[in-house]
Amino acid sequence: MFSISSPTSCRSREQSVSPEPPPTEVQLRKMLQVLKADTKQLELGIAALRTNCDKTTASLRPLEDEHDELLQEATKGLTRERLAALSDPKAVHDFKRQIKERQQQLLALYAEASKAEERLGGPGGQVPDHRVLPLQASESLCGVLRRAAALS
Repeated sequence: MFSISSPTSCRSREQSVSPEPPPTEVQLRKMLQVLKADTKQLELGIAALRTNCDKTTASLRPLEDEHDELLQEATKGLTRERLAALSDPKAVHDFKRQIKERQQQLLALYAEASKAEERLGGPGGQVPDHRVLPLQASESLCGVLRRAAALS
């Protein structure tokens, strides 16, 4: 009787019989040379990348140090985050004292800027507007800002 073989058995026979002849030793040696050359190129590329990586890492080190310093300064700044992190009344009192000192520094700087503005003939060469913010030494920065907002 005639039997039909299954499709998988036909496929496996087709795969085992290759239409191409097996590579010769010469072809295999050429392929090996090409692979060795490619491997050498990759090794050289990896070495160059490692060198670049080391140089980049070294150049980043000062930037990382500067970043750390700036973060430390930010934790010392007069920010809401720092205020929220304070946990005792003395620390809050010191924080408020620092705010007052900074206000005085800003007021002094504002006074210097006003004098420079007068010397230069006012904004845009116009006569300076003295009614805007006449400074008083005891006045807080918040008071100055409130009056400036009321005038505008």
